[in-house]
Amino acid sequence: MNNEKANKRTRVFIYIQNSGEASDGMESIMCADLISNKSNTIVIQEDRQDKLAEFLARRKIQKLTNGKAGLLLFNRYKLGKTLHEVAPQYDDVFVFCFNFAFLSVRYPVSVLKAYKRQWPNVKFILHYPDPVSRPVASYANYLRENGVFDKVYSFDPKDSEEYEFQFWKTPYSSVEKYHQIKPNKDLYFVGYSMQRAVILSQIADLISE
Repeated sequence: MNNEKANKRTRVFIYIQNSGEASDGMESIMCADLISNKSNTIVIQEDRQDKLAEFLARRKIQKLTNGKAGLLLFNRYKLGKTLHEVAPQYDDVFVFCFNFAFLSVRYPVSVLKAYKRQWPNVKFILHYPDPVSRPVASYANYLRENGVFDKVYSFDPKDSEEYEFQFWKTPYSSVEKYHQIKPNKDLYFVGYSMQRAVILSQIADLISE
């Protein structure tokens, strides 16, 4: 066994984090153990790309250039820089993200596949906390359909069955145990506020008048 192999550590997780209220809440529920493990988890947030990078990353441009335009961005992302630094040090590198991570950054398919060719020990893992039919999952669907992800999880048992995902049960997965609850209000709101609660409260006040 050479020294390089002997000095390698077992595994590390890279979590691609979308900025915003939704990601903060999702982390506290589902990823607390992962993120709190500072010795084995690296959390990254991509910077907003300039106009040229956004143009080159567009799906139409990727298709027209057969992915070559996207490869110009190989060294532009924090993900690539992080992989360059850590991938040689570990036996396994797991890149984890939720489907809404791609509201912040849209990696070209060609770039992610190039990362996997450069570092064969890197595996990409996707989790859907949203149904695949929702617009927020659109870009994640595009990457998945192009074979980027090595493992895909979903909170939705129906999506898991239809698309052969791994079902990952979450507090959002089932409401079966609540079917006997008798509501005493006409309207309930379950979700992240993001100004919705204020609007619903105003609507409720109007209805009560």
